[in-house]
Amino acid sequence: MKAGCTVEILGLLPVRVRITAVLRKAIYSGEYQSGEEFSLTDIAAQWGISRTPVREAFQVLENESLITLRMNKGAIVNNIDRKFIRDILKCVSWRNRRLRIVRLRTGWKPTS
Repeated sequence: MKAGCTVEILGLLPVRVRITAVLRKAIYSGEYQSGEEFSLTDIAAQWGISRTPVREAFQVLENESLITLRMNKGAIVNNIDRKFIRDILKCVSWRNRRLRIVRLRTGWKPTS
């Protein structure tokens, strides 16, 4: 991982979840710039883990449109622009509306 990554890692989470969170934060914070490449093997070596959890993290990040996987070449960071942020906020807004509907219909209340 690049120097300066300040994600707190909870030891109770699976490695793939931790790697995903660290890489996601690095992309959002700008540690990895748009168009920058990183390799599955390099990240696995930096963390001292097998490539499998890194591969799983890459798949999650690709599903989130943060990276594009390249056959036998690792991954490249996608452009995160205003449209990308706007689309994410629309998704969050839609999800929150759906949760409100579920709460109203079922009477569900979160526990504190």
